[in-house]
Amino acid sequence: MIRIYEGTNFKLGCRTSRFKKDIEKEIEMLDWDYLEWKKDPKKIEELHLQIVQEYEIETVMSMDLWEYNIQEALKYADKLQKHTNRVLIPVHYYCKELLDYNIAYPNANWFKKNVFPPHEYRDNIKHILGGSPQSQIIHLTTDQLDVSDNSPLRFTKVESLDGNQFFNTAVRVGKEWFPNKPHWRNNGNNISNSEKFTNSIKRFDNYTKELGL
Repeated sequence: MIRIYEGTNFKLGCRTSRFKKDIEKEIEMLDWDYLEWKKDPKKIEELHLQIVQEYEIETVMSMDLWEYNIQEALKYADKLQKHTNRVLIPVHYYCKELLDYNIAYPNANWFKKNVFPPHEYRDNIKHILGGSPQSQIIHLTTDQLDVSDNSPLRFTKVESLDGNQFFNTAVRVGKEWFPNKPHWRNNGNNISNSEKFTNSIKRFDNYTKELGL
């Protein structure tokens, strides 16, 4: 299998319903299939758990936690943690029980209505879900303080980030990412979209190293 992300920090992931045995050795992150779960919760919950039980996967997203399903989401994360070391809960509502879990922060535009994590939960955030690379960097580097309690807004314990936008923007519209504006550019048509993807990842890797991240 040709890995267009070789030589970078990018790792391959897939959603629950797209997982296949013939690619299991390539998969390092199992994403929670939220849209399919909404259609058939029991099917996705059983399949997701089965995959984690049968295969060694480095990072596993658990069920999204909302205000209406706190106990259900926490119990499901507990089930997954019996079979793998790194389980992350995508969080849309903050409750005291979460202080005992690792959190994935939803950063995509369609989650803008989410409450920003209160200061006591920020060290639990180990992964940033979605959003642009530049918005992810802001969360990792900001010096802004929370006006409510003067606590730092920066996420200091993040260990991984979603890289979906690198791939989607390169493949769908043929644009590369740059650290300075405009962040997405069509830098000529003489290279393939896969090369543009690789260039974006390497550029992001180098930039975050310069920032000391």
